[in-house]
Amino acid sequence: MAERSIALYQRYNTPLNPTEGSAEKQRKAHYEKAIEQTEKDCSREFKDLPKGMEDSCELLRKALLGDVSGVELKVEPKDRVRLTDLGDLQNGRRSKRLLDRLNPQLDSI
Repeated sequence: MAERSIALYQRYNTPLNPTEGSAEKQRKAHYEKAIEQTEKDCSREFKDLPKGMEDSCELLRKALLGDVSGVELKVEPKDRVRLTDLGDLQNGRRSKRLLDRLNPQLDSI
């Protein structure tokens, strides 16, 4: 499904220049540049991710390029977490502490 999504994105979201040669090479280069920018934006936006999720932006890039077949998020709380605590994810300061307590681990499959 990811391969098909990538192919469709490249086909319909790439400005082609007939004088620059192969359309397929232009599509691939344009897509890789877009994904590189996405990774930079992710790194800038989410620079304070909790331990275990530091490589999330790199993993996002790999997933968008089709280099990994999926991602897996494991949550193994260090301390007890109530369902009502999950409401704190909307609050900036509290969400950081809650995410640290949840001990999330993001990996590729």
